[in-house]
Amino acid sequence: MNSFKLFITIFLVSISILNFAQEKATFIGKHIAPNNENIHVYGSNYIKMDGNEMMLHRHSDTVYKRKHIENLFNPLKARTSAGMYIEFKSNSPKIKFKFKTAKGNPKYAFFTVFQDGEFDQQKAFKYEEDGEMALEIMSKNKNKGILYRITLPLITDIHFLGLEIEDKFELCELKKEDKPVYVAYGDSITHGIGQKHTEETYPYQLAEKMGYELFNAAVSGARTSTVMAEMIRDDFDKIDMITVLIGYNDYSWKGLSAEDYAMQYTKVLNILREKHLNTKIYCISLTHTTQNISKKSGIPADDYRKVVREIVAKRQNNGDKYLFLVKGEDITTIANLKDKVHFSIDGAKLFAEALYQEIK
Repeated sequence: MNSFKLFITIFLVSISILNFAQEKATFIGKHIAPNNENIHVYGSNYIKMDGNEMMLHRHSDTVYKRKHIENLFNPLKARTSAGMYIEFKSNSPKIKFKFKTAKGNPKYAFFTVFQDGEFDQQKAFKYEEDGEMALEIMSKNKNKGILYRITLPLITDIHFLGLEIEDKFELCELKKEDKPVYVAYGDSITHGIGQKHTEETYPYQLAEKMGYELFNAAVSGARTSTVMAEMIRDDFDKIDMITVLIGYNDYSWKGLSAEDYAMQYTKVLNILREKHLNTKIYCISLTHTTQNISKKSGIPADDYRKVVREIVAKRQNNGDKYLFLVKGEDITTIANLKDKVHFSIDGAKLFAEALYQEIK
């Protein structure tokens, strides 16, 4: 009797293992390389292949090799995929989006998937050093090709390893949209601290409203950086719009005088204008903050706002007709804030809409 029970147990376990193996084997797809001509990356000006991995960066290698003190921002914090998304079209019922969490930023990686413009899912992956992972997607309409958009993480550096789709299915032919170019210069507010997902940030939402391609060059902790301005000047052939929202870290963390802030801000605009003479530049003064006096220097935030107002007015009077002032303090309130300075998810949405109205 015991032998019979043992036989039954072994039989059932074998069946269970077989079923599990069959379930796992239902999706043994074919690999699509990350640089396939029908896969398109938006928001990265620095794309290169390293073996079978695609590296997607927001800043040049030259910038990443510099020290914090030279950049006026931490190059490690700059090494993220904020503002980026990848698009492709396929009729495959199941898809795997494969990636690796690169060394450097041990944070959760947050992705969002859209199918034909409609929200599908959000997924978070815990950081593993050089960990290879896959975001699995199920088609919502298995009878036709779906346009997929996957937004990439705000504060994690990933390498794109390609796609896996089911056999007998293909990527559909897809051309990359030729959109006007929007570059966002700034610090953590513009980088997206306070939000989890790229599409929740104000630059992404503004770009979507305007039909522009966003290149988010902002870095959490950044001060008024001429290095960032030089990179934007040199590495973009044509820019249609730039937003400049910078100064909080100079004001709060560094305690820079208003005079020194004015000097640095002027240098940034001078650098941008050396090449991009007709680019529309929107200078946004400090947005609402509950820290109205710098703990470092005792300088009021309004002194920094006055600097931006005066610089823009002077340059406009000198003939710069493509430079515009946006009074950040007038289009934000405490309702925008998650903490003393950063926007909440709803606050970023409110700011994007307010900024859009100002630009219109």
